[in-house]
Amino acid sequence: MQRRTFLMLTHASDFDVVDRVGAAIERRGHRALRLDLDRYPREWSLAHRIGGPGEQWRLFVGGDALGELDVAGVWVRHWVSPSVDEQSDAAIRDGCVRSAAAAVRGFFESLEGIVWLSEPRCVRDAENKVRQLRAARRVGLMIPRTLVTNHPPDVKAFFDELGGHIVTKMLANLSSSMGRAPLFVRTSRVTAAHLERLDGLSQSPMIFQELVAKQYELRVAFVEGRMFVGRIDAPDLIDWRTASPDAVRWRGGAISDATAAALREFMRSLGLRYGAIDLIRTPDGADVFLEVNPTGEWGMLERDLGLPISKAIADALVGGSGA
Repeated sequence: MQRRTFLMLTHASDFDVVDRVGAAIERRGHRALRLDLDRYPREWSLAHRIGGPGEQWRLFVGGDALGELDVAGVWVRHWVSPSVDEQSDAAIRDGCVRSAAAAVRGFFESLEGIVWLSEPRCVRDAENKVRQLRAARRVGLMIPRTLVTNHPPDVKAFFDELGGHIVTKMLANLSSSMGRAPLFVRTSRVTAAHLERLDGLSQSPMIFQELVAKQYELRVAFVEGRMFVGRIDAPDLIDWRTASPDAVRWRGGAISDATAAALREFMRSLGLRYGAIDLIRTPDGADVFLEVNPTGEWGMLERDLGLPISKAIADALVGGSGA
């Protein structure tokens, strides 16, 4: 068996799950190479030739030179911005970051004949929450009633329509430059007092959704059609991610065959082979789709429930490549 290399794209502060997947790939007789995108272009390099006798590319990482015949697959664990050395001129620094980001994006999106989990363009497109909701509705998944707007009167009308039972979240993360992880604004309840302070909405459109009654929430780690389900009992929390680790506990969860089939079709329509899907189980037993994070977290499901997600990711990469 030929030993092939599988790249794991992430950032310098990401540990545990990357190590787990890397170990699972190594146990299958192949090489797992971590590539921290926020260390480019300071600590590794790339070269991409287009035209002439043929298209060629090289990665130079830690003294190694990898070519197109060496890499069998890529796991997009996290996609973050590059980080350049500090420059005295902010315009020069920002230009260097944009150039580095364009080089990385163009490089990886040009790779062919390898296995992706998932392709960068599919990850980027799937981060659009409106696209997600429309795709979910097309495959028959229930979704919350939703308003996307920067027009305050529409928010007030939506609030009244739903009897004041609405929440809000951002359309996109607040990003940080220089390779730092994005900032997140969690889902929050909207009150009547908030309606009097919507001036900033005109500059930053938001998503507003009905507050769905819930028994509990589900996190589904989707890997190449397989689904690993965890349940968190936090009916009074708007967003369980705001709670301290001691306040919430993961339990084993399950979804119906109909929901599983709809999720497979949903992920297929977005071109995603991996995603962390959030659902609400309502008091009457229905499943309501909230969103999918195409590079979302699953480590707590493996840690607390023993679900073999790292093994499934390694299987999808190695098996899909034929290595």
